[in-house]
Amino acid sequence: MLYVDDILIVVRNKTHIQKLKAQLKKEFNMKDFREAKKILGMEISRDMSTCRLRLSLENYFLKMLEKFNTVEARLVTTLFGKSLQVIF
Repeated sequence: MLYVDDILIVVRNKTHIQKLKAQLKKEFNMKDFREAKKILGMEISRDMSTCRLRLSLENYFLKMLEKFNTVEARLVTTLFGKSLQVIF
């Protein structure tokens, strides 16, 4: 037995999404909630003009800072690879 809570499908062509969803519905009992705004604590934003998808953990980080009483902590800059865009 397998239980999957959430799945996020990301492709450039909406036809591929529809085909995949149809195949999954044949095999599994599932609900389609359409376009996701948030998943696993990440906020999702889309820029259709540039075909970019952005994931933000800003609210999650703020909650963790509050939870551990570190809201006033000093900010530190970190380096990421060029292919990773982090939004705060």
